[in-house]
Amino acid sequence: MEFRSRLCQLSLTGMLYSARGYLVLAFLMSWFITAGCVSTAKVEPKAESKVVPEKAPLYFTDLTPITPQPSAASIQGGLKVWYWEEFYSKHVDHLPKGDPPFSWGFAGKPIPILDRKYKRGEKFYDSGFHRGISCLIRGMIKFPEPGKYVLMANSNDGIRIFVGEKRVINDPTWHDAGDELTPEARITISKPGWYRFRLKFFQRKGSATLQMFWKKPGDGDFSFIPAETYGHIPD
Repeated sequence: MEFRSRLCQLSLTGMLYSARGYLVLAFLMSWFITAGCVSTAKVEPKAESKVVPEKAPLYFTDLTPITPQPSAASIQGGLKVWYWEEFYSKHVDHLPKGDPPFSWGFAGKPIPILDRKYKRGEKFYDSGFHRGISCLIRGMIKFPEPGKYVLMANSNDGIRIFVGEKRVINDPTWHDAGDELTPEARITISKPGWYRFRLKFFQRKGSATLQMFWKKPGDGDFSFIPAETYGHIPD
């Protein structure tokens, strides 16, 4: 073993300058392999473990409209919003429960439409913050006709949405990769009109995105849910 170890450590530089050196080198390399100094075993790459998020659509058929339906005179446009600053958690569940006012945070101006995609450093709506911002957005959404609707959100970071009393969209965690589209919420509306709408959202660091899309009955493509579809009753 001592002899083999010494051979493995010899410099072969001098042998490379003659034809005899090449022959000796080939012989020694063959001998090293046989002796175990050089391994020819094929190293198989480790299988990469991937977690594929569930993107299957969710189906809802029993949403309950607001009863009685609010009068047109009582409705104001947009959605009410309450902001919490300095929120760096990674899950929607860590936001306060219940309805405003809260001991922490502040009310913002009504949000007319959910269509924002912010660059790094741009402030989120009228919150005054561009990072560590979270919010509760609530009010009503109007389904103008009966039929099958498809809702989907694009967010960065976490988001959770209730329509009526049903949780229709749930992507509640921090997004390591940035913007993410939620699974489709396929909703069958039998009674057109106003439905309660409630959304929780947070953005930790970097850029922020909060966008809501739908496909109405007969539509071929998604479009932003328009401003006239959102409303709220002032507190």
